[in-house]
Amino acid sequence: MSSEPPARPRWLPRPDKLALGFYLALALWLTWPQVLVLGDALVGGPVAQADGWQKVWNLWWVRTALLNGQTPFSTDRLYWPQGVSLGFQPIDITNALLTLPVLLGWGPLAAYGVSAILGFALSGWLTYRLTRRVTQSLAGALLAGVVVEAAPQHLAHFLDGQLEHVSLQWSVLYVLVLVRATDRPTLARGFWLAFSASLVVYTSFYHALFLALLTAAWLSYHLVALRQGRQVWRLLRPWLLALPLLALLLAPLLPHTLAGKTQAVRQQGHWQSQARHFRVDLVDGALPSAHHPLWGERVYAYQQRLHPRSAGWVVTPGYTALALAAAGLALNWRTARRWGLLVAILVGYAYGPALQVGGIDTGIPLPYALIAEMPVVNFAYRLPHALLIALVPFAVLVAFGVRSVMGRLQPHRASRRMLFAALLLASLVETAPPAMRCWKDDTAPVYGALREQPGALLVIPFTEGSLPLKSMLLRSQMTHGRPVVGGYVPRIPRYPFLDLPLLDELRTLTCQSTTALQRSTRLPLRELLASYGITQVVVHPEYLSREEADCAHHLLEEVLGLAPSPTLDSGDGGTVRVYDAPGQPATAFVFPDRSWTLEYNDAESWRWMGEEGRFFLVNHTASDRHFALHLPMESFLHARPLDISVDQSHHSTIEVQRPIRHYAFLVPAGPGQHEIRLAAPTDPDPSTQREVSVVVKDVWLSELDGPGW
Repeated sequence: MSSEPPARPRWLPRPDKLALGFYLALALWLTWPQVLVLGDALVGGPVAQADGWQKVWNLWWVRTALLNGQTPFSTDRLYWPQGVSLGFQPIDITNALLTLPVLLGWGPLAAYGVSAILGFALSGWLTYRLTRRVTQSLAGALLAGVVVEAAPQHLAHFLDGQLEHVSLQWSVLYVLVLVRATDRPTLARGFWLAFSASLVVYTSFYHALFLALLTAAWLSYHLVALRQGRQVWRLLRPWLLALPLLALLLAPLLPHTLAGKTQAVRQQGHWQSQARHFRVDLVDGALPSAHHPLWGERVYAYQQRLHPRSAGWVVTPGYTALALAAAGLALNWRTARRWGLLVAILVGYAYGPALQVGGIDTGIPLPYALIAEMPVVNFAYRLPHALLIALVPFAVLVAFGVRSVMGRLQPHRASRRMLFAALLLASLVETAPPAMRCWKDDTAPVYGALREQPGALLVIPFTEGSLPLKSMLLRSQMTHGRPVVGGYVPRIPRYPFLDLPLLDELRTLTCQSTTALQRSTRLPLRELLASYGITQVVVHPEYLSREEADCAHHLLEEVLGLAPSPTLDSGDGGTVRVYDAPGQPATAFVFPDRSWTLEYNDAESWRWMGEEGRFFLVNHTASDRHFALHLPMESFLHARPLDISVDQSHHSTIEVQRPIRHYAFLVPAGPGQHEIRLAAPTDPDPSTQREVSVVVKDVWLSELDGPGW
C-alpha cells in the first residue's frame, strides 16, 4: 500500500503563492485603511504627521532627481543655499525603485502607501520562505511569517511613518541568501550576497549595521564548527566575490554618506548619550503590545514611565511567539542554537551599555559598552532597532517550536490543524493593530501659484514646533518644487546660513534687538534676501502667536520695506501672506555668528568676546576681491594679543589696546562665504561671572578694488 501523499491538483496554487496571498491580506489588515486612501492620505499615528510626510518627500525627491538626471543622494532644494547631502539620511531609494510604476504614474503619496503594504507582505512572505527552508515545516513557516509581519515593533514603525523600518523584507532576503550561501557556498552565491546586502544598505544604515553583527556571528559560529582548512576555505568562497562587488554597488552612495556624516551637527558624544537614553529595559520584551486596541493604553502609560522622553521601546514579539521560540530552542537545541546565538547577540546590543530593569539602571555593564567607541557604531543610538533585525532569527526559533509541538500530535491530523488554528488566532489577537488616522495633505493652494517661479522661498514659521509644522516645508515643496530655507531630515546638518542676523530674527521672531542689529552690523538688509536668491517670503499667520505675527510684520514690512500681496486663503480657514523680495544683490557684507553676546543701550551697541568669536564675510561677486575689515575694539582690563584667521588659515596677530581703537585688516576673498575667526586669552569679569577678552563695537567692510589698486 503506497504511503505517498495524494498528488496536488494542477489548478490548485502552490503553497508559496497561497502564502503570499495570505500575507498580503494580513498587510491590508495591519495598515487599514491605507489601501482605501492611496494617493489621498497616509495612515498612521501622530508622529506620521511629521515622519510619514518626510518619507513621502523622499519618494518625491528620488523621482524628481531621476527624471532630471541628478543624483538622489544630495539636494539643493532643502537648506538653501548650501543644500544637504542625503547619503547619510534614509531616503527610501529602494522603496522608490520597488514602486517605480506607482511613483511615476500616481505620485509619491500613492507610492508611500503601496510601499508600506508591500513592506509588511514581503517581510512575512520572505520570512516564510526562510523558515520553511531551515525547518522544513510548512505550519511553522506560516506562523513565523506572521510573527515578523505583525510584530508590534514592526507595526510601531508604520504608526510613526518610518517607512525604511517597515521595509524589513530586504533584511529577511539577505538572511535567506546567507543561509543558501552557507549550505552551498559557490562563488556565484557571492553575487546574491552582495546584491541583497546592497538593498539593505540603501534602505537603512541601522539594518546594515545589525546585519553586519549578525553576519560576523554567523560566520564565526560556522568557522568554529568546521575547524578544517578545506571546509573553511569553501565556506568563505562566496565572500571573495561578494565583498568587492558590494563595494562597487555602494560606490554611488559612499561619497555622499561621508559628506553627510561630516555635515551632521551632532558628533560622537551625542550618539553615546543617546544610546544610554534609548536603550531597552529588560521588562520591555515581556510586556503586551502598547499599541493594542484593548490593553495598549495601559501598557503605553507604564512603558512611558520606564522611558521618559524616549521612543522606540515597543519591542515585544508577543507571548505566543515567546513561548514557541523557547520551545523551539529547547527541543531542537543542536539545530536551533545558532539562531538562538544570533538573537542573544542582537538583544544584548539593544540593552545598551548597562542593564536597566523596571526603569532602574543596575550599572551592570553589557557588551555594547565595548563597541560604543567604534566610529561606525557610535551614530547608531536607536538601540531598539537591533530587535527589529532580531525578529528574523527569532522567527526561525518560532518555526522550530511549531514543528516540535505539532509533531507530538502525529498522526492526529485534525488535532494538529486545530492547534495550528489556535496558535495563529492567538498570534493575531495579540498583535491586533489599533484604529489609525488618515493624514491628508493640507498644503495651502497658494503654493500652486508659486510653482516654477524663479528663486528660493523663505517660509515662516520655520519647521520647528508641532508635528505638522515639521513637515510643512516638505509638503508644500512637493507642490511648488522650489528650493526652501531650512528643511526636515532625520540627521540635522550644520546650517551656518541661519547665523545671519536677519535670518536668526525671522527664525525666532522675538524682535528684541532688531534696531541694534541694523546699527551694529551695517548689513544691507533689503538686499540680503536677493543676495542669496530668495525671491519670496511666505508667512502663515495662523501658525504664529500674536507677538510672533507682529514681529514678522515689523521685520518684513518696516525693516525690509516689503509689501505683501493680497491675503490668500491657506485652504484650512487661515490666511497666507506672500512678500516679493525685489532689489539687487549686495556685492559683499560681513556678519557675526551666534557665538557673540550682543548688548546695547539707546546710544550704542557692542559685543563681548570670550576665547573666540567668528564673523562671516560674503563676496557675492563672481571674481576675487580685496576688502578692508573694520573692527573698532578694545581689550578688557589690559592689552592682550588677538589672533586672526581666515578660512582656518592664520592671517595675523595684533595687540588690542585700551581704550577703544579702530583696527582695519586687509582680507582677500574669492566668491562665496568666508569664515573670519578671532581668538584671544580671557580674564574673568566679576560683574557678569563670565570669561571675556575684547569688546567689538562695530564691524563693516570697505572694498579696496578699483583704479590704482
